Amino acid sequence: MISKAKISGATSDLKTPIAYTSVDARNFWPMPSGQKTQQHKQITSHDTINTAKRCFDLIVATVVTIFATPIMLCIAILVLLKDGRPIFFISERMKSPSTPFQLVKFRTMRGAPDSKMSGLQG
Repeated sequence: MISKAKISGATSDLKTPIAYTSVDARNFWPMPSGQKTQQHKQITSHDTINTAKRCFDLIVATVVTIFATPIMLCIAILVLLKDGRPIFFISERMKSPSTPFQLVKFRTMRGAPDSKMSGLQG
């Protein structure tokens, strides 16, 4: 006697392989190929979700930039008045062992300590 298995509404012989092409979004069970259900439509709607996420990211980035610009302008003016030019410090960092990138940040660091004060103090 050949036993039958029921997977997402489809029955099949256990000895006969089923070509699985998608995943049931709610139960994480594979679905046989050719079977289009509501779960399959949910899987293909990820493009819509990704577009919505991208729009949300752009809106939040725009709002944060609008609010952060006056603060960054004040910091730039304070650095210019206190220490002069250049306002920015450019540091080379590594993305990967072979790919560098330049990190730009405000020049708010302190200068080198006096020779008397160099080294660890305690």
